[in-house]
Amino acid sequence: MVGKQDSISYDEHNTKNSVDWAGTYEGTLPCADCTGIHVILTLNMDGTYEKSEEYLEKGKPFKETGTFTWTPDGGSI
Repeated sequence: MVGKQDSISYDEHNTKNSVDWAGTYEGTLPCADCTGIHVILTLNMDGTYEKSEEYLEKGKPFKETGTFTWTPDGGSI
């Protein structure tokens, strides 16, 4: 049919509502001038987060708190 436009529909299941994403994530990232950056990230159900980054062998950790938002389709933060 000429002029007909198909609409895109999103599946109602997405990361935000289908995955148990709230919690604490921990790992070590590569670092150019140290042995690594130890990161602890906590995502809370109320849209807040806490992050700690420690440059290994370099001193005390940097701490940060704040809020996060989801993309409109709920696929990523």
